[in-house]
Formats: sequence, structure tokens, C-alpha cells
Amino acid sequence: MSESEEQQYGIVSTIIDKVLDRFGISEEMVEKAKTAIDNIDIQKYGEKTVISIDMKKITIVIDK
Repeated sequence: MSESEEQQYGIVSTIIDKVLDRFGISEEMVEKAKTAIDNIDIQKYGEKTVISIDMKKITIVIDK
């Protein structure tokens, strides 16, 4: 990786860290999500955006 690429990565990484921190998302939370999600696919069709999330395990809890 060139020095320029390393600087860009550092800037992007810092921005991402600040955004996650602002929304209260910890690295631990991200790691938990990564273990549950297989793949995320986002496609744009004109005005329509389709987001597909493939998960390893889905648990639904309904509390009445």
C-alpha cells in the first residue's frame, strides 16, 4: 500500500469511528452483527432501492 493510500485509509477509518461513536455503536456490537450476517446486497432500480440481507440465524421474539 502506498503512503497516499495509507493516509486515505486513516482518514476514512477515523470518519467511520467517529460516526459509529456518535450513534453509540461499539466495536463489540459490530463484531456481533458480523457473526450473524452472511451477506448484504444493495441494488438500485431507478427510484427503487432493494436491500437484501442474508443471515446465518434469525430469531424472532414476540412479547405480548
